Amino acid sequence: MRDPASDTLVDSKPEPLSLGLKLGYSMGNLSLAMQISIQGVALFYFNQVVGVPAHLVSISLGVIIFIDAFWDPGIGQWSDRCQSRFGRRHPFLFAGMIMVPIAIYLRWHPPTGWSEMALMGYILATGLLMNLSTSLFDVPSAAMGPELVSDYHERSVLMSYRSLFMMIGMALGTVLIYGVFLRSTPEHPVGQLNRDAYGPMSIAIAAVAFVGMATLVLSTRRRAAGFHRAVPSTLGIRAQMGEIMATLTNRNFVIALLASAFVGVSAGIQAGSSLYINTYFWEFTTKQILMVMLVTIAAAPVAFVIAPRLGRRFDKRNACIGTLFLSALFIATPISLRLLGAFPDNGSPMLLPIIFVTMMIGATMNLSSSILVSSMVADLVEDSQVKTGRRSEGLILSADLLPQKVLAAFAVIVPGLMLSWIGFPKDAKPGQVEPGIISAMGLSYMLIVLICTMASVYTWSKFQIDADRHARNLEKIRKA
Repeated sequence: MRDPASDTLVDSKPEPLSLGLKLGYSMGNLSLAMQISIQGVALFYFNQVVGVPAHLVSISLGVIIFIDAFWDPGIGQWSDRCQSRFGRRHPFLFAGMIMVPIAIYLRWHPPTGWSEMALMGYILATGLLMNLSTSLFDVPSAAMGPELVSDYHERSVLMSYRSLFMMIGMALGTVLIYGVFLRSTPEHPVGQLNRDAYGPMSIAIAAVAFVGMATLVLSTRRRAAGFHRAVPSTLGIRAQMGEIMATLTNRNFVIALLASAFVGVSAGIQAGSSLYINTYFWEFTTKQILMVMLVTIAAAPVAFVIAPRLGRRFDKRNACIGTLFLSALFIATPISLRLLGAFPDNGSPMLLPIIFVTMMIGATMNLSSSILVSSMVADLVEDSQVKTGRRSEGLILSADLLPQKVLAAFAVIVPGLMLSWIGFPKDAKPGQVEPGIISAMGLSYMLIVLICTMASVYTWSKFQIDADRHARNLEKIRKA
């Protein structure tokens, strides 16, 4: 085994993180949140506004997600090995900070007069550019987390800040998109059909994203002097690939990979099915659906507070398993009770408050598990370093996302297949679909989410890094 000190550390016990540094670092997540928010209207915009057939847009979006999954580990490994006077991560952060706003602008200013196939090519090209630009910033910034803090429980605190700013960004993006730029006006009663609104909207989104990225870069620039420094590699390509495989075959990493993949599939299916469930199963109005969305965003501050405390009280793995299980339980229970005839009818004044409460609890548990998972994946860095002698934050954190993104590219088609299988009608009106079809939709959705979540729970139960093992890993690295 190589010497664990082969990747040098200027200060093995860095100073504690200040509140300002936690906030500055976490504000970088505003960029990703802005892009996720605006991507939520991509299918509608390119189909209904620009005029590209829906199947061509869907294929383009799936291809973009699929390709994006494979360059992340390369960027992560490159940033792990980078040597510059700015440190390992900051050259990539600077590049991403410049490229992301440009990519967002191009994405939402398509040319006019092009053929459908030419526009499909434009969607692909600009989507790939935007995702590549995002990866250049997001992969190194995520890899910076384990370098900023090595304490087992403080990592959960830092991840909770990042999660909080992600949800703040999602809320801000939702308000900008639906409350400011795509709002209904006398000239455009259906605001989302106003093509002229998308250009200014993209500029506002790009501006917020740039501010978030610049804040992260500036707030972490001085601290980078104390980060790990990559040692020049004298190994050939084959030997370097062997080192990469040694990192990626770490038992706990494989467990995290599989568990995260199951959650990714579940999340993708929920994202594609939730509008159908809210519209046809619960028969909510558009205003009520927006209120439900805001309730789930409101869960972020609660998860921010409780996730680190649950990790300290029960250890991160056990807390993650518990919160994952509860999140699935609060998704499944209302649907199960409705199928059993033991739930308020649609239109009942009790329905919306009960759904609010269950979704709030479920979203809080889901976000808490996400925070704890991020912290546990960060702990893999030292576990791998003890075995391989290398710091591979970028490779580990980006490779962990690869199966999620690959499966997400395919998961987007599962809701459509599910609806076709149960015979869900076209141009359906709420309250006018056969009860048997509605029941089949709710049952299928519930079972898929439950199976994926419980598979993730079982897989995480095999994860072996706890507080004691992490402390031993740190001690071995300090002694080396």
